[in-house]
Amino acid sequence: MSNQESIRAQAPGLTTTALRASGITGAVGLAFLVAMYASFGAGARSVGMTLGWVNDVTGVVTLPLALPGMLALHRRLRTRVGGASDALLVLGVGSAGTIAVLQLLLVTGRLAFEEEIGPVMVAYLGLGAWLVATSWLGHRTGALRMGAGTGLAAALYAGYPVWAFRLADELGAEPMQVLAREQEGVADA
Repeated sequence: MSNQESIRAQAPGLTTTALRASGITGAVGLAFLVAMYASFGAGARSVGMTLGWVNDVTGVVTLPLALPGMLALHRRLRTRVGGASDALLVLGVGSAGTIAVLQLLLVTGRLAFEEEIGPVMVAYLGLGAWLVATSWLGHRTGALRMGAGTGLAAALYAGYPVWAFRLADELGAEPMQVLAREQEGVADA
């Protein structure tokens, strides 16, 4: 096994762990978002604002944790769809980075909510397009078992944790496939 193949075989451990951590922080953020709206509905505005702030903090780390998975998915799609995967990677990483930076500026008080919400919603549209497009292309080309429905659920925020865990599971199967190919090569020799 070459050094590059060895690195690729080890990378899925970091990738899948980061994706699962992203799914967990996404789920925590979602729970705090639901609690925030419930607090607002109950007239507890101060509690709702605190819960919303925690949701915003999770937004600072959730998507950066997904970056290794985004890159691994790009590598998998690139061999099947070529340049379309490059364009989607720019859209996905650019959107995720923009969201994380805007959330950071919000939670540190450098941007007011009213200043942040418009640009972050545009960035979420880009991320949503990436989630749907990569899931659809991945399924259509056989690179992924999950399809556009999972990507759409993730794009609507509530399904993001499921998407992150499913992608981690699918990418985590990759080292076993590499090992099986290597063993076939040894058996053929």
